[in-house]
Amino acid sequence: MKALKIFIIVAAAALAVFFTGETAAALREAEALRDEVFRLHVVAASDGAEDQAVKLLVRDAVLKATADVFAKAKDASEAAALALENKELIEKTANETLSENGFSYRASVTVAKRYFPTRYYSDDVALPAGEYNALCVDLGEAAGQNWWCVLFPQLCLSASIDKNSVITDEALSSPAKDLASRGSGGARIRFKIAEIIAEWFKK
Repeated sequence: MKALKIFIIVAAAALAVFFTGETAAALREAEALRDEVFRLHVVAASDGAEDQAVKLLVRDAVLKATADVFAKAKDASEAAALALENKELIEKTANETLSENGFSYRASVTVAKRYFPTRYYSDDVALPAGEYNALCVDLGEAAGQNWWCVLFPQLCLSASIDKNSVITDEALSSPAKDLASRGSGGARIRFKIAEIIAEWFKK
């Protein structure tokens, strides 16, 4: 009986050390990935059907207008700088789309930190939950559901528009392929750990 108790204590201690190490590794990996990513975040004015529909039209217009802009980015910091340099273009594009579709409210464009949940684009592409630097396009009161994608590395593809679609390896840029390779396999478990911790700190 004594030997069993000792075994249980030792096993429990070993598990505690293991999970502490896994948690630390998950946090380090998640933080490193967040620093290498620049995202797009479009928030609808409300959850009404019309507001949600125009949100997607604004998304499409912004992505089309900035496709060449963000293609020049060599890293996430440069992508953020390009977003600030082209803020007027982005805001103008969003507002024109709103006006063309009969909406009187305006769009507000900023570059800021926003919280995102864990996102699995495919079996090989995953991003952990947490705060990311993002191009934020807030429509009207920005009280509705949001839409997001990744501007750097470029994952704002047709496949990412539909959350049920799969992004193929051939569609990824070199930086995105590197990101993908680090978001597969056991990373899903580590990202889940990071998500739980991130959600806890949000409270």
